[in-house]
Amino acid sequence: MTCPFAEGVRINFVKSGIILQPRELDYRCERRFYSFAQAKLPREAAALVGEQVQAFEPVTVSINGQLMDRFYLPKDGVTLNESDGIVNLDDAHKILEQGALTKSFDNVTLKDVVTYIFEQRSDTHHAINQVKFTADAGASTRSSQVTESFSDQIRGNQDVHYPGVNVVEGIANTAGGIADAAYFAFTQDHLYDPAGFDFSDVSPRTALGRVEDEFGVESWVDMDGTLWIGHPESTPINKVDVSPSGLGLRLSEFNVTNDPVDVQRVVVRGATDYRGLGGAFHLEILDTEKIYPVGEAWVPGSSDGRVVTIEEPLRLRKQKSVEEAAKGYLMRHIMTNQSGNIVFNGLASQAKGTLAALSPGDIVGVASTSGNGHCQKKLNGGAFVVRRVHHQLSPQNGWTATVEVGGMPSGIQSNSYIYDATNSQRYSNLEAFKAHN
Repeated sequence: MTCPFAEGVRINFVKSGIILQPRELDYRCERRFYSFAQAKLPREAAALVGEQVQAFEPVTVSINGQLMDRFYLPKDGVTLNESDGIVNLDDAHKILEQGALTKSFDNVTLKDVVTYIFEQRSDTHHAINQVKFTADAGASTRSSQVTESFSDQIRGNQDVHYPGVNVVEGIANTAGGIADAAYFAFTQDHLYDPAGFDFSDVSPRTALGRVEDEFGVESWVDMDGTLWIGHPESTPINKVDVSPSGLGLRLSEFNVTNDPVDVQRVVVRGATDYRGLGGAFHLEILDTEKIYPVGEAWVPGSSDGRVVTIEEPLRLRKQKSVEEAAKGYLMRHIMTNQSGNIVFNGLASQAKGTLAALSPGDIVGVASTSGNGHCQKKLNGGAFVVRRVHHQLSPQNGWTATVEVGGMPSGIQSNSYIYDATNSQRYSNLEAFKAHN
Protein backbone atom coordinates (compact mmCIF):
# COMPACT_ATOMS: atom_id res chain seq x y z
CA MET A 1 0.00 0.00 0.00
CA THR A 2 1.28 3.47 -0.82
CA CYS A 3 0.13 6.90 0.19
CA PRO A 4 -2.16 8.12 -2.63
CA PHE A 5 -0.30 11.42 -2.73
CA ALA A 6 3.24 10.02 -2.61
CA GLU A 7 3.56 10.36 -6.37
CA GLY A 8 3.36 14.13 -5.97
CA VAL A 9 6.55 14.34 -3.87
CA ARG A 10 9.81 14.87 -5.73
CA ILE A 11 13.44 15.34 -4.66
CA ASN A 12 15.47 16.96 -7.43
CA PHE A 13 19.29 16.92 -7.34
CA VAL A 14 19.87 20.00 -9.46
CA LYS A 15 23.35 19.40 -10.90
CA SER A 16 23.28 15.62 -11.44
CA GLY A 17 19.72 15.62 -12.79
CA ILE A 18 18.55 12.79 -10.52
CA ILE A 19 14.87 13.04 -9.51
CA LEU A 20 13.53 10.67 -6.85
CA GLN A 21 10.18 9.88 -5.25
CA PRO A 22 10.55 9.21 -1.50
CA ARG A 23 8.49 6.74 0.47
CA GLU A 24 8.34 9.15 3.39
CA LEU A 25 9.27 12.79 3.92
CA ASP A 26 9.86 14.81 7.08
CA TYR A 27 10.44 18.51 6.44
CA ARG A 28 10.65 21.44 8.83
CA CYS A 29 11.53 25.11 8.51
CA GLU A 30 11.58 27.82 11.16
CA ARG A 31 12.52 31.48 11.17
CA ARG A 32 16.08 32.11 12.39
CA PHE A 33 16.84 28.37 12.27
CA TYR A 34 18.05 26.10 9.49
CA SER A 35 15.50 24.12 7.51
CA PHE A 36 15.90 20.35 7.38
CA ALA A 37 14.49 17.50 5.33
CA GLN A 38 14.78 13.74 5.75
CA ALA A 39 13.57 11.34 3.08
CA LYS A 40 13.14 7.57 3.26
CA LEU A 41 13.87 5.93 -0.10
CA PRO A 42 14.23 2.43 -1.52
CA ARG A 43 17.75 1.20 -0.77
CA GLU A 44 18.73 1.27 -4.45
CA ALA A 45 17.64 4.89 -4.83
CA ALA A 46 19.54 6.01 -1.73
CA ALA A 47 22.63 4.15 -2.94
CA LEU A 48 22.36 5.98 -6.27
CA VAL A 49 22.46 9.30 -4.42
CA GLY A 50 25.55 8.22 -2.48
CA GLU A 51 27.33 7.13 -5.65
CA GLN A 52 26.46 9.87 -8.14
CA VAL A 53 25.57 13.03 -6.22
CA GLN A 54 28.45 15.22 -5.05
CA ALA A 55 28.52 16.68 -1.57
CA PHE A 56 27.09 20.22 -1.35
CA GLU A 57 25.09 19.80 -4.58
CA PRO A 58 21.87 21.87 -4.43
CA VAL A 59 18.61 19.97 -3.99
CA THR A 60 14.98 21.05 -4.25
CA VAL A 61 11.94 19.37 -2.73
CA SER A 62 8.48 19.77 -4.23
CA ILE A 63 4.94 18.56 -3.60
CA ASN A 64 2.43 18.46 -6.42
CA GLY A 65 4.84 20.51 -8.55
CA GLN A 66 5.18 23.27 -5.92
CA LEU A 67 8.72 23.92 -4.68
CA MET A 68 8.95 23.80 -0.89
CA ASP A 69 12.55 24.71 -0.15
CA ARG A 70 16.16 24.55 -1.33
CA PHE A 71 18.77 22.35 0.29
CA TYR A 72 22.13 20.74 -0.36
CA LEU A 73 23.43 17.21 0.22
CA PRO A 74 25.89 17.18 3.15
CA LYS A 75 28.94 14.91 3.15
CA ASP A 76 27.32 12.39 5.48
CA GLY A 77 23.84 12.79 4.05
CA VAL A 78 23.18 9.18 2.95
CA THR A 79 22.58 6.22 5.29
CA LEU A 80 21.94 2.75 3.85
CA ASN A 81 19.88 0.28 5.87
CA GLU A 82 19.05 -3.35 5.10
CA SER A 83 15.85 -2.64 3.19
CA ASP A 84 15.81 1.12 2.67
CA GLY A 85 17.92 4.25 2.81
CA ILE A 86 17.76 7.63 4.51
CA VAL A 87 18.81 10.87 2.79
CA ASN A 88 19.27 13.95 4.99
CA LEU A 89 19.27 17.37 3.37
CA ASP A 90 20.64 20.59 4.88
CA ASP A 91 19.30 24.11 4.39
CA ALA A 92 21.06 25.95 1.54
CA HIS A 93 21.57 28.75 4.06
CA LYS A 94 23.94 26.48 5.99
CA ILE A 95 26.43 26.47 3.08
CA LEU A 96 27.61 29.83 4.43
CA GLU A 97 29.31 27.90 7.24
CA GLN A 98 31.85 26.75 4.66
CA GLY A 99 34.96 28.91 4.28
CA ALA A 100 36.51 31.70 6.36
CA LEU A 101 37.10 35.42 6.03
CA THR A 102 39.16 38.09 7.77
CA LYS A 103 38.31 41.72 7.19
CA SER A 104 37.92 44.96 9.13
CA PHE A 105 35.46 47.71 8.23
CA ASP A 106 35.54 51.04 9.99
CA ASN A 107 32.66 52.56 8.07
CA VAL A 108 30.76 50.28 5.69
CA THR A 109 27.14 50.21 4.52
CA LEU A 110 24.86 47.27 5.15
CA LYS A 111 24.57 46.57 1.44
CA ASP A 112 28.34 46.59 0.90
CA VAL A 113 29.23 44.40 3.86
CA VAL A 114 26.57 41.80 2.98
CA THR A 115 27.75 41.77 -0.64
CA TYR A 116 31.34 41.23 0.54
CA ILE A 117 30.32 38.34 2.82
CA PHE A 118 28.27 36.73 0.05
CA GLU A 119 31.24 36.87 -2.34
CA GLN A 120 33.50 35.12 0.20
CA ARG A 121 31.31 32.01 0.48
CA SER A 122 32.67 28.57 -0.46
CA ASP A 123 29.84 27.31 -2.65
CA THR A 124 31.17 25.66 -5.81
CA HIS A 125 27.79 24.15 -6.76
CA HIS A 126 25.85 27.39 -6.16
CA ALA A 127 23.41 26.26 -3.52
CA ILE A 128 22.98 30.03 -3.14
CA ASN A 129 23.14 31.97 -6.39
CA GLN A 130 22.37 35.62 -5.53
CA VAL A 131 21.65 38.06 -2.70
CA LYS A 132 18.67 40.43 -2.46
CA PHE A 133 17.25 42.84 0.10
CA THR A 134 13.57 43.09 1.03
CA ALA A 135 13.99 46.87 1.10
CA ASP A 136 14.58 46.77 -2.67
CA ALA A 137 11.69 44.38 -3.31
CA GLY A 138 9.18 45.59 -0.75
CA ALA A 139 7.80 48.71 -2.43
CA SER A 140 5.12 46.74 -4.29
CA THR A 141 4.01 44.70 -1.26
CA ARG A 142 3.41 47.46 1.25
CA SER A 143 0.32 47.72 3.43
CA SER A 144 -2.29 48.81 0.86
CA GLN A 145 -1.23 46.21 -1.71
CA VAL A 146 -1.19 43.36 0.80
CA THR A 147 -4.52 44.46 2.27
CA GLU A 148 -6.21 44.70 -1.13
CA SER A 149 -4.88 41.42 -2.50
CA PHE A 150 -5.68 39.55 0.71
CA SER A 151 -9.21 40.95 0.81
CA ASP A 152 -9.79 40.06 -2.85
CA GLN A 153 -8.52 36.54 -2.25
CA ILE A 154 -10.89 36.01 0.68
CA ARG A 155 -13.92 37.32 -1.22
CA GLY A 156 -13.04 35.32 -4.31
CA ASN A 157 -12.70 32.00 -2.48
CA GLN A 158 -16.02 30.18 -2.74
CA ASP A 159 -14.97 27.73 -0.02
CA VAL A 160 -14.63 30.47 2.58
CA HIS A 161 -17.75 31.65 4.39
CA TYR A 162 -16.93 34.66 6.56
CA PRO A 163 -19.66 36.13 8.79
CA GLY A 164 -19.51 39.58 7.22
CA VAL A 165 -17.55 42.17 5.31
CA ASN A 166 -16.14 43.65 8.53
CA VAL A 167 -14.43 40.34 9.29
CA VAL A 168 -12.86 40.32 5.85
CA GLU A 169 -11.65 43.89 6.19
CA GLY A 170 -10.39 43.32 9.72
CA ILE A 171 -8.24 40.33 8.80
CA ALA A 172 -7.04 41.95 5.57
CA ASN A 173 -6.13 45.21 7.32
CA THR A 174 -4.19 43.33 9.98
CA ALA A 175 -2.33 41.42 7.27
CA GLY A 176 -1.46 44.70 5.56
CA GLY A 177 -0.35 46.21 8.84
CA ILE A 178 2.00 43.29 9.45
CA ALA A 179 3.66 43.78 6.06
CA ASP A 180 3.76 47.53 6.61
CA ALA A 181 5.46 47.24 10.01
CA ALA A 182 8.07 44.87 8.60
CA TYR A 183 8.73 47.10 5.60
CA PHE A 184 9.23 50.24 7.65
CA ALA A 185 11.60 48.38 9.97
CA PHE A 186 13.93 47.99 6.99
CA THR A 187 13.73 50.59 4.21
CA GLN A 188 16.00 51.38 1.27
CA ASP A 189 17.71 54.12 3.29
CA HIS A 190 18.75 51.41 5.72
CA LEU A 191 20.85 49.73 3.01
CA TYR A 192 23.30 52.62 2.96
CA ASP A 193 23.67 53.21 6.69
CA PRO A 194 27.29 52.92 7.90
CA ALA A 195 28.60 50.67 10.65
CA GLY A 196 31.91 49.12 11.73
CA PHE A 197 32.85 45.43 11.79
CA ASP A 198 35.96 43.41 12.61
CA PHE A 199 35.93 39.85 11.26
CA SER A 200 38.86 37.57 12.12
CA ASP A 201 38.93 34.05 10.64
CA VAL A 202 35.17 33.53 10.87
CA SER A 203 32.77 31.77 8.52
CA PRO A 204 30.57 33.85 6.21
CA ARG A 205 27.58 32.70 8.28
CA THR A 206 29.13 33.97 11.53
CA ALA A 207 29.99 37.28 9.89
CA LEU A 208 26.48 37.61 8.48
CA GLY A 209 25.02 36.83 11.90
CA ARG A 210 26.91 39.76 13.40
CA VAL A 211 25.59 42.04 10.68
CA GLU A 212 22.03 40.83 11.34
CA ASP A 213 22.38 41.54 15.05
CA GLU A 214 23.81 44.99 14.36
CA PHE A 215 21.04 46.10 12.01
CA GLY A 216 18.18 44.11 13.55
CA VAL A 217 17.44 42.14 10.36
CA GLU A 218 17.29 38.46 9.36
CA SER A 219 18.62 36.36 6.49
CA TRP A 220 17.20 33.29 4.76
CA VAL A 221 17.45 31.43 1.46
CA ASP A 222 14.32 30.95 -0.64
CA MET A 223 13.37 28.01 -2.85
CA ASP A 224 15.09 29.59 -5.86
CA GLY A 225 18.45 29.92 -4.10
CA THR A 226 18.26 33.65 -3.32
CA LEU A 227 19.80 34.86 -0.06
CA TRP A 228 17.39 37.45 1.37
CA ILE A 229 18.23 40.16 3.91
CA GLY A 230 15.45 41.96 5.79
CA HIS A 231 12.20 40.79 7.39
CA PRO A 232 10.17 37.91 5.88
CA GLU A 233 6.84 39.60 6.72
CA SER A 234 7.58 42.58 4.46
CA THR A 235 7.32 40.48 1.30
CA PRO A 236 4.99 37.56 2.15
CA ILE A 237 4.95 34.99 -0.63
CA ASN A 238 1.60 33.62 0.50
CA LYS A 239 -1.43 35.37 1.97
CA VAL A 240 -3.60 32.40 2.88
CA ASP A 241 -7.22 32.45 4.01
CA VAL A 242 -8.59 29.56 6.04
CA SER A 243 -12.18 28.72 6.93
CA PRO A 244 -13.12 25.84 9.27
CA SER A 245 -15.71 24.76 6.70
CA GLY A 246 -13.53 25.37 3.64
CA LEU A 247 -12.04 22.76 1.34
CA GLY A 248 -9.04 24.75 0.10
CA LEU A 249 -6.95 24.06 3.19
CA ARG A 250 -8.57 21.43 5.39
CA LEU A 251 -8.21 22.46 9.03
CA SER A 252 -7.58 19.61 11.49
CA GLU A 253 -6.68 21.56 14.63
CA PHE A 254 -6.56 25.21 15.69
CA ASN A 255 -4.50 25.73 18.83
CA VAL A 256 -3.88 29.49 18.89
CA THR A 257 -4.36 31.86 21.80
CA ASN A 258 -4.46 35.64 21.46
CA ASP A 259 -2.21 36.36 24.43
CA PRO A 260 -0.83 39.88 25.00
CA VAL A 261 2.67 40.52 23.70
CA ASP A 262 5.49 39.46 25.99
CA VAL A 263 7.73 42.42 25.08
CA GLN A 264 6.09 45.85 24.96
CA ARG A 265 9.11 48.08 24.27
CA VAL A 266 12.69 47.76 23.03
CA VAL A 267 15.45 50.32 23.60
CA VAL A 268 18.79 50.26 21.75
CA ARG A 269 21.75 52.64 21.62
CA GLY A 270 24.13 53.37 18.79
CA ALA A 271 27.70 54.63 18.46
CA THR A 272 29.04 58.16 18.56
CA ASP A 273 28.86 59.97 15.22
CA TYR A 274 32.30 61.58 15.33
CA ARG A 275 31.92 63.05 11.86
CA GLY A 276 28.65 64.67 12.82
CA LEU A 277 30.17 66.12 15.97
CA GLY A 278 33.44 67.22 14.38
CA GLY A 279 33.95 70.89 13.59
CA ALA A 280 31.28 72.16 15.95
CA PHE A 281 33.49 72.38 19.04
CA HIS A 282 36.70 71.02 20.50
CA LEU A 283 36.34 67.26 20.81
CA GLU A 284 39.17 67.06 23.34
CA ILE A 285 37.09 68.80 26.00
CA LEU A 286 34.04 66.61 25.37
CA ASP A 287 33.55 62.98 26.38
CA THR A 288 32.14 62.02 23.00
CA GLU A 289 31.66 58.35 23.91
CA LYS A 290 28.84 59.47 26.20
CA ILE A 291 26.98 61.16 23.34
CA TYR A 292 25.11 58.70 21.20
CA PRO A 293 21.80 58.04 19.41
CA VAL A 294 19.07 56.02 21.12
CA GLY A 295 16.19 54.29 19.36
CA GLU A 296 12.97 53.02 20.89
CA ALA A 297 10.11 50.95 19.48
CA TRP A 298 6.91 49.97 21.25
CA VAL A 299 3.43 48.51 20.91
CA PRO A 300 0.93 51.34 21.56
CA GLY A 301 -1.78 50.70 24.12
CA SER A 302 0.13 47.86 25.75
CA SER A 303 1.54 48.17 29.27
CA ASP A 304 1.79 44.55 30.39
CA GLY A 305 4.84 43.48 28.41
CA ARG A 306 8.48 43.73 29.38
CA VAL A 307 10.81 46.57 28.42
CA VAL A 308 13.96 45.14 26.83
CA THR A 309 17.10 47.27 26.72
CA ILE A 310 19.90 46.06 24.44
CA GLU A 311 22.93 46.72 26.64
CA GLU A 312 25.62 46.19 24.01
CA PRO A 313 25.87 49.36 21.89
CA LEU A 314 25.27 48.89 18.17
CA ARG A 315 27.89 50.20 15.78
CA LEU A 316 25.26 52.21 13.95
CA ARG A 317 25.99 55.93 13.99
CA LYS A 318 22.97 57.45 12.27
CA GLN A 319 20.04 58.26 14.52
CA LYS A 320 17.42 56.96 12.08
CA SER A 321 19.32 53.69 11.66
CA VAL A 322 19.23 53.06 15.40
CA GLU A 323 15.47 53.69 15.40
CA GLU A 324 14.98 51.22 12.54
CA ALA A 325 17.08 48.65 14.42
CA ALA A 326 14.87 49.06 17.50
CA LYS A 327 11.79 48.20 15.41
CA GLY A 328 13.59 45.16 14.03
CA TYR A 329 14.50 43.94 17.52
CA LEU A 330 10.93 44.44 18.75
CA MET A 331 9.52 42.44 15.84
CA ARG A 332 12.02 39.67 16.54
CA HIS A 333 10.98 39.49 20.21
CA ILE A 334 7.27 39.47 19.36
CA MET A 335 7.64 36.76 16.74
CA THR A 336 9.71 34.61 19.11
CA ASN A 337 6.74 34.57 21.48
CA GLN A 338 4.81 31.68 19.97
CA SER A 339 1.03 32.02 19.87
CA GLY A 340 0.20 28.43 18.93
CA ASN A 341 -0.20 26.17 15.93
CA ILE A 342 -2.60 25.28 13.14
CA VAL A 343 -2.70 21.70 11.83
CA PHE A 344 -3.82 20.92 8.27
CA ASN A 345 -4.79 17.66 6.57
CA GLY A 346 -2.79 17.84 3.35
CA LEU A 347 -4.48 14.96 1.54
CA ALA A 348 -7.96 16.38 2.21
CA SER A 349 -6.94 19.90 1.13
CA GLN A 350 -7.67 21.01 -2.41
CA ALA A 351 -5.04 23.77 -2.37
CA LYS A 352 -2.10 21.38 -1.97
CA GLY A 353 0.32 23.71 -3.73
CA THR A 354 -0.54 26.55 -1.37
CA LEU A 355 0.03 24.32 1.65
CA ALA A 356 3.34 23.05 0.27
CA ALA A 357 4.60 26.59 -0.30
CA LEU A 358 3.88 27.90 3.20
CA SER A 359 7.04 29.33 4.77
CA PRO A 360 8.07 31.63 7.65
CA GLY A 361 6.88 35.18 7.07
CA ASP A 362 3.72 34.17 5.21
CA ILE A 363 0.40 35.49 6.52
CA VAL A 364 -2.50 33.20 7.41
CA GLY A 365 -5.99 34.61 7.96
CA VAL A 366 -8.44 32.39 9.84
CA ALA A 367 -12.18 33.07 10.03
CA SER A 368 -13.77 33.08 13.48
CA THR A 369 -16.74 30.84 14.29
CA SER A 370 -19.26 31.12 17.11
CA GLY A 371 -19.68 27.37 17.45
CA ASN A 372 -22.52 25.18 16.24
CA GLY A 373 -23.49 22.47 18.65
CA HIS A 374 -21.49 19.27 18.38
CA CYS A 375 -20.38 19.89 14.82
CA GLN A 376 -18.32 23.00 15.21
CA LYS A 377 -16.28 24.46 18.06
CA LYS A 378 -15.92 28.15 18.79
CA LEU A 379 -12.83 29.54 17.09
CA ASN A 380 -11.24 32.96 17.61
CA GLY A 381 -9.50 33.63 14.32
CA GLY A 382 -7.46 36.52 13.00
CA ALA A 383 -4.36 37.22 10.94
CA PHE A 384 -1.16 35.45 11.95
CA VAL A 385 2.43 35.25 10.76
CA VAL A 386 3.96 31.84 10.04
CA ARG A 387 6.92 31.06 12.32
CA ARG A 388 7.54 27.38 11.66
CA VAL A 389 6.26 24.72 9.26
CA HIS A 390 6.53 20.96 9.76
CA HIS A 391 5.39 18.58 7.00
CA GLN A 392 5.16 14.83 7.61
CA LEU A 393 4.22 12.51 4.75
CA SER A 394 4.01 8.74 5.07
CA PRO A 395 1.86 5.82 3.80
CA GLN A 396 0.62 5.17 7.33
CA ASN A 397 -0.39 8.70 8.32
CA GLY A 398 -0.91 10.56 5.05
CA TRP A 399 0.16 14.21 5.00
CA THR A 400 0.08 16.35 8.12
CA ALA A 401 1.24 19.98 8.08
CA THR A 402 1.73 21.67 11.45
CA VAL A 403 2.10 25.44 11.13
CA GLU A 404 3.28 27.40 14.17
CA VAL A 405 2.14 31.01 14.06
CA GLY A 406 2.58 34.23 15.97
CA GLY A 407 0.58 37.42 16.20
CA MET A 408 2.08 40.72 15.05
CA PRO A 409 0.65 44.07 16.18
CA SER A 410 0.06 46.26 13.13
CA GLY A 411 0.68 49.61 14.81
CA ILE A 412 4.29 49.44 16.02
CA GLN A 413 5.57 52.95 16.81
CA SER A 414 9.10 54.28 17.29
CA ASN A 415 11.24 57.33 17.91
CA SER A 416 14.89 58.27 18.40
CA TYR A 417 16.99 60.99 20.00
CA ILE A 418 20.53 61.98 20.86
CA TYR A 419 21.44 61.21 24.45
CA ASP A 420 24.13 62.98 26.49
CA ALA A 421 25.01 60.60 29.32
CA THR A 422 27.15 63.22 31.08
CA ASN A 423 24.04 65.11 32.19
CA SER A 424 21.20 62.73 31.23
CA GLN A 425 19.85 65.14 28.61
CA ARG A 426 17.94 64.19 25.47
CA TYR A 427 18.06 66.14 22.20
CA SER A 428 15.78 65.68 19.21
CA ASN A 429 18.75 65.38 16.84
CA LEU A 430 22.46 66.09 16.49
CA GLU A 431 21.88 69.66 15.35
CA ALA A 432 19.85 70.39 18.48
CA PHE A 433 22.65 68.97 20.61
CA LYS A 434 25.28 71.12 18.92
CA ALA A 435 23.09 74.20 19.27
CA HIS A 436 23.08 73.75 23.05
CA ASN A 437 26.79 72.96 23.33
